[in-house]
Amino acid sequence: MVGCICVCLAFVAGFLVRGDEALLKNLGFNALVMSKNENPGQTVTGNTSDSISARVAEVEGILETESLDRYSLDQTTSETLAAFTDSTDDPYLRYFDPSRYAAYIEDSTGKHFGVGVLFSEYNGKAYAVEVLPGSSAEAAGIHQGDF
Repeated sequence: MVGCICVCLAFVAGFLVRGDEALLKNLGFNALVMSKNENPGQTVTGNTSDSISARVAEVEGILETESLDRYSLDQTTSETLAAFTDSTDDPYLRYFDPSRYAAYIEDSTGKHFGVGVLFSEYNGKAYAVEVLPGSSAEAAGIHQGDF
């Protein structure tokens, strides 16, 4: 019972002395004293609220030096950037990770379906406004202006 009380008192004392730099130095806990201009992550100095990169560097530094947890850099980066783009009012803003970007490029530069001719209507008849080069319509001999 006495041991439990001592542990509880030590726990409460830790909360009372934290932040008291002079007391911590006198007790020999110099490693616990931190400059007000240095963030806990020790990756950047000064005010970390000036930029996103400074805030991310601070969190990353804390995780590397203070935490036992591990994280996937790729997954964390993708989720962070997705949240960042979602927080804007731009409905067209997207971040593509390398695999999604490669799929996007392949999809947007791949083969297109159709015969390769753009039609319009004139006096109830369809005519070719444009014939795409290399298309099956061009191979079939269709020319611009054909009805």
